[in-house]
Amino acid sequence: MPLVFYKKIDVHTSFGVWEITESESWFSDRLLLVQEEKDALQKIKSPAKRTEWLAARWLLHYLSASEKREPCLKDAFGKPYLLNSTTEIIC
Repeated sequence: MPLVFYKKIDVHTSFGVWEITESESWFSDRLLLVQEEKDALQKIKSPAKRTEWLAARWLLHYLSASEKREPCLKDAFGKPYLLNSTTEIIC
């Protein structure tokens, strides 16, 4: 598991850094993407960027410590958010 840095900042805030050593298929096999995420991923042509995109969603799920992964979507301004969650993503 290449979580290379993790810090619990407070009760509501965590920070993590994932070193990507896995393949795109490793993440794809483990993430159940909703259609909107599949559509966004399909638009990314670079294999490295696709893997980064998937790894970011995996890290969000990993840090949430939730059994169920919440889809990561973008609002009208391009800000990422987790569907059906009060968790805020700070970029």
